[in-house]
Parts: sequence; structure tokens; C-alpha cells
Amino acid sequence: MKTTIKTIRLIILLVLFSSLKIFAQQSNFSGTWLIDMSKSDFSKVPAFVMHSQLILTQTQDSIIVKASGTTQNGNFYSAIAKYSLDGKTIEREIPGDKKLISAMRWSADKTKLLKDQRYISTDNPDKPFRTIKKEWSLSNDGKTLTIDQNVVADTGNYTIQAVFDEQ
Repeated sequence: MKTTIKTIRLIILLVLFSSLKIFAQQSNFSGTWLIDMSKSDFSKVPAFVMHSQLILTQTQDSIIVKASGTTQNGNFYSAIAKYSLDGKTIEREIPGDKKLISAMRWSADKTKLLKDQRYISTDNPDKPFRTIKKEWSLSNDGKTLTIDQNVVADTGNYTIQAVFDEQ
């Protein structure tokens, strides 16, 4: 009898924990984010390779990314892109007969965003000259966005950890 009660309790607990996981909400990355240089690690590359501000507007199935910063020459830039969060790719032309192919998707637990980017020359589309894998995550309190970035490029490989504070 005691074994049956223990088994029933265990089954109830398992059902409860399973249902909690099913109803767990995905992270919401919406907000205005400024880079915190003191917390970021750019490895061996200059800081201009990362945006200094991100304005993110997220819905259930997409995210709009407005990014801005300064170029290597100190010029201001601003870019905007809308990503489907199911891994669908978007392509855009970039200077020098090149294309940037990007996609974003949720991690399995829907707490992180995963972004894949490939830079290709239009004359050699099968061989990217740079690939970037990014993992976006939020701190437990939702006030810090961390982007871990792994870059594989013809000019060398490197990693970046960019930390942004919510404004």
C-alpha cells in the first residue's frame, strides 16, 4: 500500500514538472541595449567589429534588430533587419559583390537565440569567406544581454563576448 502511494506521488510530481516545462515562456529580448566595454571581451579584434547599440523588438515568431555603432574609420552606421525565429534565412547584398546570409532560431529550451551568418562572394558562393555563430542569452534578471560570437574567417578565427546593459 505504501509503495502504491509513493508511486502515485511520484507520478503526480513528474506530471507537474513536465507541465511546467511545457508552459515555460521563451525569453523576451525586446529593449534598448548598450554595450558595456568593461564586461565585454573582444579577444584579439578591435571593438568596432561589434555594434555599440541594439534596439530589439521581439514578437512570438520574429525579431527586428536595429543595430548601430562606428566603423573602423570612425563613421556612424545603422542597420535594420527582421528575422523569423524559425531559422528561415535572409539574404542581403553588401559592398564588393558580396552577400550576407543570416538566420535566427530558438535554442531547444527557448531561452537563447542562435544566429548563423555566412559571408560569401558572388563569384564563389559555395565557399563562405567568413562564418559567424552567435548565441544570445539574457541574465536571470533580464537586464543584461550577452552575445557569444565565434568567427571563422579567411583572415583568422576568433571569439567575442559582447555584454550589453538594458537602458
